Amino acid sequence: MEYRGNHKSEKQAQRRARKDSFMLFYRKILVSTVAGIAFVQAASAADDIVPAETFYSGIIAGEIAGWGSVVTPTNTSINGNDCDSGATEYCATVFGVGGYAGAQYAFSPNWSVIVDGTIDYHEETNSNSANRDDPAIYGAVGAHLVTEYGPYDVGVFGTLIGHGNHAQPGGSSVAGFGAEVRRDNLFFQGGALFGLQNDDDELDNMFFVRGGGEYEVGPGVIEASAAYGWGDFEGPSGGGNNDDPSDWVQWAVQYEAPIPNTRVNWFAGYQGDFVRVDEGPNAIERTILHTFMLGVKIKLNDKRLPFKTPNFRAPVTNADEFN
Repeated sequence: MEYRGNHKSEKQAQRRARKDSFMLFYRKILVSTVAGIAFVQAASAADDIVPAETFYSGIIAGEIAGWGSVVTPTNTSINGNDCDSGATEYCATVFGVGGYAGAQYAFSPNWSVIVDGTIDYHEETNSNSANRDDPAIYGAVGAHLVTEYGPYDVGVFGTLIGHGNHAQPGGSSVAGFGAEVRRDNLFFQGGALFGLQNDDDELDNMFFVRGGGEYEVGPGVIEASAAYGWGDFEGPSGGGNNDDPSDWVQWAVQYEAPIPNTRVNWFAGYQGDFVRVDEGPNAIERTILHTFMLGVKIKLNDKRLPFKTPNFRAPVTNADEFN
């Protein structure tokens, strides 16, 4: 009986040892699991605290647009004559087309470049059909270097402009530069243009300022802007250095909204351009060009470009009488 009792005690001890071993193993598994979960949570929290360490290099915004336009000149006066008393330039309503493309490329967390281009064409606004042979294509490319400075986007930009027609195939060229700043939905740009050729039918120089903003209205966005430029819009006549004081005022508004179930937006806009060139006594040219546009846009990544190169068609082509 003693032997059986000892044998039973040994079995109970073995069972307790196996149970203790199992419980120890279970505790190790439990501790390891809790430690792993804590580590993952800590790593996730760290990622949430310093998101700036994750950076995407590449195209972060872009836009492609195309439109048709109707251009109507008003308040025209050419050397004292208006459209009812002998003037023919800037006296006819005409049609046109245009396009824009731009992309923003980020190469560091706070720095990016924007490259864009515009093509703008419409018929000659001369009301004399015999002289309506000078419709011109206005083309411009721009490059912007942009950085983030607190709540602001700050940039500098340069642009190269070319325009011409079949009557003057070589056309002329203009270069420009400027600075720009944006905060939230408001932006401001300022700079200068200067002609690259010593031509009396070319913009000589112009300084400009431009500002505007975007506001959500219904399903879309309305953008309003205004610009003012001053300088000499006529190059030196006969190789001289004569000064022709000139002014340009632009006001514009555009509404843009998505087309349902597509990635395409439609837009409608109006742009007014007042241009005045003083070539001397009884030699003042002025007009207001009213441009109505309807077109479509496609945005890359559904983001709006912070800056675009302004469209300087009105003052630039006025010098070459290409409007």
